Amino acid sequence: MQGMLTEKHANWPKKVGDINYYVLGRVGEHNVVVVYLNLAQLRKGVKRSIMASLYGRFRIQLGFIIGVGHEAPKEYRDMRGGDLALG
Repeated sequence: MQGMLTEKHANWPKKVGDINYYVLGRVGEHNVVVVYLNLAQLRKGVKRSIMASLYGRFRIQLGFIIGVGHEAPKEYRDMRGGDLALG
C-alpha cells in the first residue's frame, strides 16, 4: 500500500495502547492514512471500531477496508496479488 503514495508525511503520534501501524502520505492531491491492523485485532473482528476511531482522529471523507477477508484462492476462483474483491 505504501507504494501508491506519491509523498510520505511525518508520523502521527499514536494514542496510548494503539498497536496498529500508521503511514500518512499523499496520493495526487489527496491526503491518505494507511493503517496496518494488528493480526490479533483482525481475528477479534474489531475492524468497525478501528474505522470509527480513525474517523474521530482524522478528517476522513472516504474510507476503504482492503485486504481483510483472508480469502484463500480456489482452483475455480483464482485470486492474485493486486486483485480487488468487493463484498
